[in-house]
Amino acid sequence: MLKKTIVAAAVLIASVGPAAAASTSEQLALCVSALEQRGVSTGDYRARFKGVRGGGTKQLAIRMEPRVDGKEPMDVVCSIRRGEVVAVAGRGPGAVALN
Repeated sequence: MLKKTIVAAAVLIASVGPAAAASTSEQLALCVSALEQRGVSTGDYRARFKGVRGGGTKQLAIRMEPRVDGKEPMDVVCSIRRGEVVAVAGRGPGAVALN
């Protein structure tokens, strides 16, 4: 009986892990898309996930690292609620008025 419970718990934990990772990657894609809509040439940058926090409205922190010379890195925070970006804020020399 104990073995069955342990196996069931392991299966449950394994099934929850990838779903959370997919959610984060989807949120990252939403944030990058919002940057594109605000005029940031995202092809010149590589988005690096830094962290996420919040409850109903998630705040996703990413670092946009330049792939080309002459661009400055920027830190971006996207506020995402119900699968939609509701605000984008940027810091750094490359982050000009993103909202």
